[in-house]
Amino acid sequence: MPRIYRPTGRAGGGQPGNANARRHGFYTTPARLERARARALIDGVRLALQKGVPISRGTTPPPAAHPITSRVIETPRGPASPHPMTAQHDTSPFGSLLRSWRQTRRLSQLDLALACGASQRHMSFLESGRARPSRGMALTLGSVLRVPLKDQNLMLLAAGHAPAFAERAKTSKPDAKPIDASLIEVIRRQDPMPAMLLDGGTRIAAANDGAERLFTFLLGHKRESDDLAALFFGAGGLGQYLENAEEVMAWSERQQRAQRILNLAPGETMIAAPASTRREPIAPDGPALTLRLAKDGVKLGLYTLLATLGTPLDFGAERLSLEFFLPADQATEDWFRKQAQ
Repeated sequence: MPRIYRPTGRAGGGQPGNANARRHGFYTTPARLERARARALIDGVRLALQKGVPISRGTTPPPAAHPITSRVIETPRGPASPHPMTAQHDTSPFGSLLRSWRQTRRLSQLDLALACGASQRHMSFLESGRARPSRGMALTLGSVLRVPLKDQNLMLLAAGHAPAFAERAKTSKPDAKPIDASLIEVIRRQDPMPAMLLDGGTRIAAANDGAERLFTFLLGHKRESDDLAALFFGAGGLGQYLENAEEVMAWSERQQRAQRILNLAPGETMIAAPASTRREPIAPDGPALTLRLAKDGVKLGLYTLLATLGTPLDFGAERLSLEFFLPADQATEDWFRKQAQ
């Protein structure tokens, strides 16, 4: 088949502009191209007959000579790779953590993408490892998924970024840390009404004078435990003076279980309590659950108010919360004010 040359320009008069190409036969015309195709077809038929390949009507014969192409095509392929091309993305540490937390929070990729201001495709790429999140995106994902600060540090490290949150220095004196000193001042200003600083929601880190007076009045002595659950519902605790103990325990268990479900970690599951031990909450008789305490003819009604830091930036501060006891009636407020005199 002759070489084909297509000129890039034309000379005047509409004639091909390369006389040298016309002289050596490099320039082709439609007729010349058809003749070249016919010769190639004849050569292909001749080659097929030499190799004994049967040719029937409508069959396209093989090309006359394409040695390099034939060797490439006829080269046997090796066994298929056991690892698909996307397998390398499935081992992304950040993607695995992100998928686990998303599934634990019962969110779809689309829900998470909308909450973070990103696209679902980007969420898919982050989970598969095809994309790496920026530091800001990793922190946004941790906040939206309510990931504890310590685990957010792990997510940042898995994404190749430095940790963002520190761990508080441990000390037996809470006043030594500025954040604790500020929170203790808040509960002191609540006096004469009781207020406490809680660590993890179950341990009393500090209590104001109003809370200590309430504990001393009910127990008959100063409290000896910082465990809030044992203080109220342990043997000889404050629970014996609760007129609505069953109601308080039922609603407390319900609230704690709901909070636990919200804060589940990946792989963690809730164990259902036996039906015989479950308490059905009683219909409340007020806007909030009231602690109704009674001892020696004194009846007290208290609401509880919980407060936490808006944006904690270290592990310890994330666990701190304030619990305020508010009077449910005027008689309760008058009693606490009288005890403070």
